[in-house]
Amino acid sequence: MNWKNRRKFQPYKKSDTRYTDPLYLQWRDSVKRRDKNTCQMPNCDKKGYLECHHIKRWADQPLLRYNKMNGIMLCKQHHKSVKDKEYIYESIFMRIAAQNEVAWINSQLKK
Repeated sequence: MNWKNRRKFQPYKKSDTRYTDPLYLQWRDSVKRRDKNTCQMPNCDKKGYLECHHIKRWADQPLLRYNKMNGIMLCKQHHKSVKDKEYIYESIFMRIAAQNEVAWINSQLKK
Protein backbone atom coordinates (compact mmCIF):
# COMPACT_ATOMS: atom_id res chain seq x y z
CA MET A 1 0.00 0.00 0.00
CA ASN A 2 1.41 3.40 -0.90
CA TRP A 3 0.99 6.64 1.01
CA LYS A 4 -1.95 7.77 -1.15
CA ASN A 5 -4.09 4.87 0.03
CA ARG A 6 -3.54 5.38 3.76
CA ARG A 7 -6.35 6.78 5.80
CA LYS A 8 -5.84 9.62 8.21
CA PHE A 9 -6.36 8.78 11.87
CA GLN A 10 -9.71 10.01 13.13
CA PRO A 11 -10.56 9.86 16.83
CA TYR A 12 -14.24 9.40 15.90
CA LYS A 13 -16.28 9.50 12.77
CA LYS A 14 -19.41 11.57 12.35
CA SER A 15 -20.78 8.47 10.63
CA ASP A 16 -20.42 6.63 13.95
CA THR A 17 -23.81 5.04 14.63
CA ARG A 18 -24.11 7.02 17.86
CA TYR A 19 -24.45 10.26 15.87
CA THR A 20 -27.27 8.91 13.72
CA ASP A 21 -29.09 7.01 16.46
CA PRO A 22 -32.57 8.58 16.88
CA LEU A 23 -32.34 8.27 20.68
CA TYR A 24 -29.01 10.13 20.69
CA LEU A 25 -30.37 12.84 18.38
CA GLN A 26 -33.45 13.27 20.58
CA TRP A 27 -31.25 13.45 23.71
CA ARG A 28 -28.96 16.04 22.11
CA ASP A 29 -31.86 18.18 20.93
CA SER A 30 -33.53 18.14 24.35
CA VAL A 31 -30.27 19.19 26.06
CA LYS A 32 -29.76 21.97 23.50
CA ARG A 33 -33.31 23.24 24.06
CA ARG A 34 -33.01 23.13 27.84
CA ASP A 35 -29.62 24.90 27.83
CA LYS A 36 -30.84 27.48 25.31
CA ASN A 37 -28.12 26.44 22.89
CA THR A 38 -25.52 28.27 25.00
CA CYS A 39 -22.27 27.08 26.58
CA GLN A 40 -23.00 26.25 30.22
CA MET A 41 -19.46 26.61 31.53
CA PRO A 42 -19.55 29.35 34.18
CA ASN A 43 -18.57 32.78 32.76
CA CYS A 44 -19.00 31.63 29.15
CA ASP A 45 -21.96 32.59 27.00
CA LYS A 46 -20.86 31.36 23.57
CA LYS A 47 -23.69 30.33 21.30
CA GLY A 48 -21.82 29.00 18.28
CA TYR A 49 -19.87 25.79 17.70
CA LEU A 50 -21.45 23.98 20.63
CA GLU A 51 -21.20 20.33 21.52
CA CYS A 52 -23.38 18.23 23.77
CA HIS A 53 -21.30 16.71 26.56
CA HIS A 54 -22.15 13.68 28.68
CA ILE A 55 -21.57 14.65 32.31
CA LYS A 56 -21.02 11.03 33.28
CA ARG A 57 -19.00 9.43 30.51
CA TRP A 58 -20.80 7.63 27.66
CA ALA A 59 -18.54 4.58 27.97
CA ASP A 60 -18.86 4.31 31.75
CA GLN A 61 -22.60 4.88 32.23
CA PRO A 62 -24.65 3.13 29.54
CA LEU A 63 -27.88 3.55 31.52
CA LEU A 64 -27.46 7.35 31.55
CA ARG A 65 -26.56 7.79 27.88
CA TYR A 66 -29.94 9.21 26.91
CA ASN A 67 -30.89 10.82 30.22
CA LYS A 68 -31.24 14.55 29.66
CA MET A 69 -29.87 15.25 33.15
CA ASN A 70 -26.60 13.64 32.07
CA GLY A 71 -26.01 16.20 29.33
CA ILE A 72 -24.78 19.76 29.12
CA MET A 73 -23.97 22.11 26.24
CA LEU A 74 -20.37 23.30 25.99
CA CYS A 75 -18.50 25.34 23.41
CA LYS A 76 -15.76 23.44 21.56
CA GLN A 77 -13.05 25.05 23.68
CA HIS A 78 -14.61 24.05 27.00
CA HIS A 79 -15.65 20.62 25.74
CA LYS A 80 -12.06 19.91 24.81
CA SER A 81 -10.82 21.17 28.19
CA VAL A 82 -13.14 18.90 30.23
CA LYS A 83 -12.73 15.78 28.08
CA ASP A 84 -11.37 12.90 30.18
CA LYS A 85 -11.62 15.08 33.32
CA GLU A 86 -15.35 14.60 33.82
CA TYR A 87 -14.91 13.66 37.48
CA ILE A 88 -13.61 17.18 38.23
CA TYR A 89 -16.62 18.92 36.67
CA GLU A 90 -19.33 16.38 37.42
CA SER A 91 -20.88 18.03 40.49
CA ILE A 92 -20.99 21.55 39.05
CA PHE A 93 -22.39 20.33 35.73
CA MET A 94 -25.06 18.27 37.52
CA ARG A 95 -26.08 21.35 39.53
CA ILE A 96 -26.22 23.51 36.39
CA ALA A 97 -28.26 20.88 34.52
CA ALA A 98 -30.72 20.64 37.43
CA GLN A 99 -31.12 24.43 37.61
CA ASN A 100 -31.65 24.62 33.85
CA GLU A 101 -34.20 21.81 33.98
CA VAL A 102 -36.25 23.60 36.66
CA ALA A 103 -36.12 26.85 34.66
CA TRP A 104 -37.14 25.02 31.47
CA ILE A 105 -40.08 23.29 33.20
CA ASN A 106 -41.25 26.61 34.68
CA SER A 107 -41.08 28.25 31.25
CA GLN A 108 -43.20 25.44 29.79
CA LEU A 109 -45.80 25.78 32.55
CA LYS A 110 -46.19 29.49 31.82
CA LYS A 111 -47.16 28.79 28.19
